[in-house]
Amino acid sequence: MPADKAKSPSQDLRNQFADAIENNDLASAKQLLTTTPALANTDLRLEEQRDVFTNGLPLFRACSLGNEELADLLLAYGADPNSANSNPDDRPEFGMPLHVAVCAQKFDLANRLLDSGASPNGHPNCDKATLERAFYLAREAGLNDSLVRRAYAKYLPDKDQLELHTASSMVEPNAKPATKLFARFVDLGGQPPFSAIVREGFDALLNEIVATSRDAAGTPHDHPNSTVFNNIFGASRWYGYPKLHKWFMTTYPDDISTETALCTIGVAVSSHNRDGSYADYREIIVAQLEWLKAGGNLEDARKNPDFKPLHEIATNFTWHDNYGYRAEIAKPECYVDLAELFIAWGFNDINYRHPTTNHSPLSAAVKRGHHPGIATYIEWLLDKGADLREPAPAEVNPISLAKEKGHTEILTLLQAKRSD
Repeated sequence: MPADKAKSPSQDLRNQFADAIENNDLASAKQLLTTTPALANTDLRLEEQRDVFTNGLPLFRACSLGNEELADLLLAYGADPNSANSNPDDRPEFGMPLHVAVCAQKFDLANRLLDSGASPNGHPNCDKATLERAFYLAREAGLNDSLVRRAYAKYLPDKDQLELHTASSMVEPNAKPATKLFARFVDLGGQPPFSAIVREGFDALLNEIVATSRDAAGTPHDHPNSTVFNNIFGASRWYGYPKLHKWFMTTYPDDISTETALCTIGVAVSSHNRDGSYADYREIIVAQLEWLKAGGNLEDARKNPDFKPLHEIATNFTWHDNYGYRAEIAKPECYVDLAELFIAWGFNDINYRHPTTNHSPLSAAVKRGHHPGIATYIEWLLDKGADLREPAPAEVNPISLAKEKGHTEILTLLQAKRSD
């Protein structure tokens, strides 16, 4: 068989192998791998369905389905434990077999993947990093604070002393598998993100980390990749921890700017990675407004063409879902409460027009009319004098948009306003 064919099994072979995996047919899988070893690292999806993700690779599928014997077989035939993407220039995820094993709490499988070279710093495209998942599981299993400190040793003043001992040596023999696995991650060079200890309330440790390593490079799993200070500060506002966030503002006032304050407000309005309640994010927003006022920057913020919070609420207030995080879903009246807050602080651009989209807060809100609760905001905008923009083109005309998208309740509100 020509070399290029050996590297690229036929779709018929891919289909047979995919069936063997889905049916946990170990004998058929082994027979196919014996004759065509390249199947171990071949995307099994139809060609037109393949993309830059790794969910078509055999090891990913085996781990996702919990087929541990099949996963072992694939590893024996050279399957990449990191299920590397076929396009190295555009890889949105890495190490997904280990990720799904950890999430499913298949700790023996996770350890075998690590034995085969799986990266402790793997990451999915749209989920918490594998190591962060392992951290939370270890916390539930009784991970002690000393081991948490060891995991962040590189950022602490007693780094040399901490690193005299491996993380695994600090684990009790009778510790649960989740704790042992997390310690192994750390010993293999895994670095938990700062967001993990922000969310778990390690404020004193965070303060010490910032004091010691403020300008050092942050962890690979905090986004965007930045300095220690920026990553921890960012996590405090993104996940909704006002106490920690305000500590930063008080302790490091020179690092807070008008741009920082406005960005923080934007994050608090639009964050979908929510641990804090609506009241927590509101507290963060008020802290920024008070900071702007105290520094004489409030009027500049009101005039800033890129900061229009009433429009931001219409386009990005996404609290109809908490994406698996800890916060309760915000009630519809939170739209109004937030808008009234900004009005009280002088941000009252009810009929603002976005320079690129030409959407007003009203038309932008109507466009997102499928979001639970947004009808309450639309009614508030109308009561405050929002322009129906009837002569406007259909794409930014609230009534036309409501008709096009079938938002019956919203259409009724708009038509009632027109007839007033």
